[in-house]
Amino acid sequence: MEDWGGVEDEEQEQYDDDDERENEEEHDDLDVHPTSDDIDCFALDESEEEATLKLKPIDEQLEIQHEIQDFKNAVPMLGDDYKLIDRLGTGTFSSVYKAIDLRYHEWDNSPWLGHHPPASSAHYQSVPKPPGSRVFVAIKRIYVTSGPERIKNELLLMELCRGCRHVSQLITAFRHEDQVAIVMPYHRNEDFREYFMELPMPGIKEYFRCLLRALRDIHARHIIHRDVKPANFLFDPRTGQGSLCDFGLAQRFDSKAPAHGACLHTTMSKDDAHGKYRTKSEYNSDWVRSQQVAARKKSKTRAELHAPRGTFPFVFCLWLCSWNELSAKSHRSIFPHPLSSWPRRTEGRHSVPPSTGAVKELSTTGVLR
Repeated sequence: MEDWGGVEDEEQEQYDDDDERENEEEHDDLDVHPTSDDIDCFALDESEEEATLKLKPIDEQLEIQHEIQDFKNAVPMLGDDYKLIDRLGTGTFSSVYKAIDLRYHEWDNSPWLGHHPPASSAHYQSVPKPPGSRVFVAIKRIYVTSGPERIKNELLLMELCRGCRHVSQLITAFRHEDQVAIVMPYHRNEDFREYFMELPMPGIKEYFRCLLRALRDIHARHIIHRDVKPANFLFDPRTGQGSLCDFGLAQRFDSKAPAHGACLHTTMSKDDAHGKYRTKSEYNSDWVRSQQVAARKKSKTRAELHAPRGTFPFVFCLWLCSWNELSAKSHRSIFPHPLSSWPRRTEGRHSVPPSTGAVKELSTTGVLR
């Protein structure tokens, strides 16, 4: 595993100490929302959380149950440790499901719980669950449409983010054939659209306090999230706690910035069919600048007005055939042979294009006779 990007435990403790000073300065505002000193306020209603699927419409319930069964069949080892109970969200490259960790109390959870002191706003992340309680987790199913390098990158960055405040932590991950599942802690949250109009000023401060502390910690590890938006920041207005999630687009960055305009990705090669990300040592600043100068000179020259040889008849045919009667009349003065003179058959408001033979002749000669 790579290093932590220059962040040691002492520096993380310094960030937590900053929390204590900030909390003391804004004590009046923090009284509105529960703080991490009262751990009971973060406890979930286990019966309520387990029954969230029943609150959804019947057709959606059947759809989610079908997805859950398909997920269990695709990754059989999940059934031994987790009980899938609901779907939390879905996207282009993945879906996230809520599950119960059946063996939470049998494992050592300290690596992902972190060591945040009671004065830290992220202290709730480090508090273990009481014995005998049901522990909920979020399991992310990554679709096969996502490339292996992207999946590897997301897992690596989540591993490097362990110990960050208000950042979704990596518990474990599974791979079965072409299926990948990532297990993370479950964070109760509400849809941003449901509360942002009514969230009071102290709640807004809590929202940005958690978000900016999360960004501060991951930036200290030289990680850029690249997809910060309300859907990727899970905020609970009841407790004032938020968690930054979804590192599918995140990237590591070098402390020394490359030349302005440098390409961050190589072209395909024999060893890398999809190319690869360039490192800092692979940038050629002089070559990048010379290409920029050449591009500026080319942009000042006259644009090419002629289409490539052989493409004009076909493109022109598609363009003409897309015109309706109204456009033909409005542009009659432009064309020597009006489009309205073509044999056409009208049905309602829609027009039928020229005959197949006329189109074929146009596509070969560029002129409709």
